[in-house]
Amino acid sequence: MLNRYAKFAWVPISLSVLLTSAAQLLFRMAMKQGALAPDNGMSLIASISNGFTAVDALTLFVGILLYGVSLIVWVIALTHYPVSFAYPMLSISYILVYIAATRIPALDESPNLTQTIGIGVIVVGIWFLSRERRGT
Repeated sequence: MLNRYAKFAWVPISLSVLLTSAAQLLFRMAMKQGALAPDNGMSLIASISNGFTAVDALTLFVGILLYGVSLIVWVIALTHYPVSFAYPMLSISYILVYIAATRIPALDESPNLTQTIGIGVIVVGIWFLSRERRGT
């Protein structure tokens, strides 16, 4: 199933998950700023032109860049693994983003029981999906 680079085949999946997670956190940081807060009544375009700071723009740009690099790395991962195995591994980013979002003070997000249980379900699902098929 895996090609001659199988020894390092896990690297692209892991890197893609980490890059995607970092990108999502940067997107949230850029959008959380006051100019783009959802309660200010402005559309996204209006808020960008009226108050999107250079720091917000840079944060958003770096997030987009990381997301793009993640896509390239993901395509590389698909040369090593079938999509039926690799795609569920992307859900690890849900876990990483949840943990990071509740730990990064700038995001001001609090964990709650329902989300934590949901993350637990994802972990169990990843475990089941990653199990090697035997006898097939």
